[in-house]
Amino acid sequence: DWRGAPHSNKTYFNKDFAIAYDRIICLVDGHYTINNRIYTTSANVNAAQIMINGAVHVNGATSPSGGGGTAETRYDVYLKRGDYVQGRGYQLAYADYSHFSIFRQRKN
Repeated sequence: DWRGAPHSNKTYFNKDFAIAYDRIICLVDGHYTINNRIYTTSANVNAAQIMINGAVHVNGATSPSGGGGTAETRYDVYLKRGDYVQGRGYQLAYADYSHFSIFRQRKN
């Protein structure tokens, strides 16, 4: 599912990115904050990955002692037009706990 209003009255859209089959393609150069949050029932070191242009930049892990749970990663990065972003990792289809977002940082 793309766009929507998870757990708030704020409605989200896609802007500055093109939605592709397994990636999100940047259309506007800029500084962005990428978030990938997942829920899983098993411990996993690579539970919530953020990939840029096919390379892993951030790994979020679930607790090895707890046997799973929520993993969240956040990454601030400068993207150029044509760069692509992927949120990857082991996750279950719990819409209440899973979330992937990209926000353009405002200029001061």
